[in-house]
Amino acid sequence: MNFKDYGLKTTDTRKKILDILNQSKDPLTAEQIYQLLEDSSVNLSTIYRSLNMFHLKGIINKDLRNDKNAVYSLKKERHQHILVCSSCHKKIYLNKCPYELLIQQVLTETGFLIENHSIELYGLCKDCQKKAII
Repeated sequence: MNFKDYGLKTTDTRKKILDILNQSKDPLTAEQIYQLLEDSSVNLSTIYRSLNMFHLKGIINKDLRNDKNAVYSLKKERHQHILVCSSCHKKIYLNKCPYELLIQQVLTETGFLIENHSIELYGLCKDCQKKAII
């Protein structure tokens, strides 16, 4: 990625943050990124500032989890929907977007073009449902 294309100065910290997000399958909190950086010279406020700038420039997604914590992920050509077990925290990734028809219907009925969305659904996985019954 060329930071100059986004009007940003290239720094080692910014490169490392994007590398961490690129390598992660799951969205991460700023605190998780901070722990993964393993660089004691970088403080958490620097990470928050970088993430905020990346979000404003459209480089990353920022979403609020069920627990109200912000999580960050790189914008990719294909977005992801995740089922999260509220008991064991297992994550199940859906292969396709279940909202494609709804998005098209919204455009047809209202003329509103949805550019992006993010959804995590919370519930119990099959294993935890079985445990709850026993």
